[in-house]
Amino acid sequence: MAQRVQLTATVSENQLGQRLDQALAEMFPDYSRSRIKEWILDQRVLVNGKVCDKPKEKVLGGEQVAINAEIEEEARFEPQDIPLDIVYER
Repeated sequence: MAQRVQLTATVSENQLGQRLDQALAEMFPDYSRSRIKEWILDQRVLVNGKVCDKPKEKVLGGEQVAINAEIEEEARFEPQDIPLDIVYER
């Protein structure tokens, strides 16, 4: 089952000139820059109410940013107790 992520924030004035993906990675440190870039390319990021699909877009500061995305749960692997015959041991 996917986990829904809804984030909103305002770009800080001191982020003037940064790429959108860099600015968002600073604003939301719980998420990797590559994941944020993926959301931007998937058109899951709104800047001032408009879809932005370019991670290289420069920010000016003061923009309202909204992210509406989903994170797929990773498969969980459980260890199994299987019998092993030791053939050689030093």
